[in-house]
Amino acid sequence: EIFLINRFELFVNLVSEKFPDNFILGTATSAFQIEGAGETEWKGFTGTDGTLLDLAIDHYSRYEEDLDYILYLGNAYRFSMDWSKLQRGPFNPLDQDVIKHYEKIFKTLK
Repeated sequence: EIFLINRFELFVNLVSEKFPDNFILGTATSAFQIEGAGETEWKGFTGTDGTLLDLAIDHYSRYEEDLDYILYLGNAYRFSMDWSKLQRGPFNPLDQDVIKHYEKIFKTLK
């Protein structure tokens, strides 16, 4: 982990020196790629090599730690929300726990 952080800091320092102060630098993620499937229709979906794609890197549970890294990368972050977690069926109401989860992410980013 220390090695990763050092490489990470080196990258940010190198990039920061090359752009003007008003340059917007950031990163992006995809909910399916980092959150894990959860209890949705994607649970049990497999990759082309047969591995399950259920857990991913478990960003859904570890978002605070992940956001520390993301915020260190710059001043912009684009992410997606998993609609199949927000609304578990075509006519189902929105899941209030999932809404609260994404609200926590918004507040952390603010």
